[in-house]
Amino acid sequence: MKKLNTDGRPYDESELAELARLAGIERRDYKSYIVCDEGHVFTRVQIPLTQHDCPKCRSRWNISPLLDILCSRPQVGVAAIVTRGDGMVLMGKRKGSHGAGTWSFPGGRMEYGESPDEAARRELLEETGLLPSGFGKETSFTNDVFRNEGFHYITIFVTLVVLPQQRPSVREPDKCEEWRWFDWDGMPPHDRLFLPIRNLLRTGYRPPL
Repeated sequence: MKKLNTDGRPYDESELAELARLAGIERRDYKSYIVCDEGHVFTRVQIPLTQHDCPKCRSRWNISPLLDILCSRPQVGVAAIVTRGDGMVLMGKRKGSHGAGTWSFPGGRMEYGESPDEAARRELLEETGLLPSGFGKETSFTNDVFRNEGFHYITIFVTLVVLPQQRPSVREPDKCEEWRWFDWDGMPPHDRLFLPIRNLLRTGYRPPL
């Protein structure tokens, strides 16, 4: 369904760019934001799925054609399979975004110019405060379509090793409830795993633990 702005037209690219600029949003992040009919801009993390109107003015949400296009194009993400030499892998319980309540590896979207290793190391540091030893190794990838949310990701998995004495901390409490070490064969049930991990396990992949 096409949602329109206040004069009855869909937002065009220049209008959305101006709204994004005023809200301090970078162009590459358009797809993570939603706009109401009065032009108030919010991150998707800030707005629960059950919130059907703008919390500021109670007007309806406006999803622009540009936003729809960007959401429908596959994005590239990375996931860090972090080990510490004892057969355990690091997983966090997601919150405030797609996959909330499921367990996932550290990770996120690749930034412009990054290699998968650089992206995985950056995301690991930002999310947990951990610094891996040595370089990461690309091991596998999955094709992940989040049909209910309208997202499509190609997820590249990178193995990283940290020292046993390092302890992860929750650096982004709006995105993660906790970090926990799991045995590869002792992960949470399948339906409590983030989609890319479920897809990875279907391939029979096992990391070098």
